Amino acid sequence: MIDPKGTWTAQEGGDGGPKSVRLAKEGDAWRVTHLQRTGYPELHGVGFTYKGFLCIARGLVQQAADLGDVVGLVKYDITQFGELPAAWYHCSLNGQLSTGLSSGGPSTSLLGEYRADYSSGDGAAFNPLRKTISMEGDAMRFAWWDDERFHYLGIGQMVAGSLFAAWGPPGALVQFAFYDLDTEDGTLQGQWWDLGRSFSGSETLIKI
Repeated sequence: MIDPKGTWTAQEGGDGGPKSVRLAKEGDAWRVTHLQRTGYPELHGVGFTYKGFLCIARGLVQQAADLGDVVGLVKYDITQFGELPAAWYHCSLNGQLSTGLSSGGPSTSLLGEYRADYSSGDGAAFNPLRKTISMEGDAMRFAWWDDERFHYLGIGQMVAGSLFAAWGPPGALVQFAFYDLDTEDGTLQGQWWDLGRSFSGSETLIKI
């Protein structure tokens, strides 16, 4: 298994991929910095590993202190339709993954509406939200809301039998990506999807 820690150069396919990527361990999670090619903004993100893959959420962040307000990553285990146990992370959790549960969903499909309950790193429960999962091209789109407003929008994909989503507040630039940590040549082979702009692409990361 490849240790992703360090700085990597990127060979890209599709529009808007990074020029180089810095990966730093943060407890049970990872902190990610994407230095974009000329004309594209620098992206920051978080991620965690799962079954030989590094999955990340990345977004446009003006300052590192804003990261927790912009992007987060959630994984849903698909044990049965209608109920999706979750593990999630953003930087305010300080390296510790937290949990959640989406319930009351469709009995024959992942797509549809759920009740979404999540807890913080210390186990305190947040107010429940409603959530929908729908298809957007070859990816899945997510929305979390309550009676007052939409709180988060997300984009995601199936990885190793589980459903992942990168999320952020409405209007934020958010991308989901995952990398294979078990390649023979030591590179990280990745794919990414962009929320709302129908961008997607591939990345090959080479260790510097």
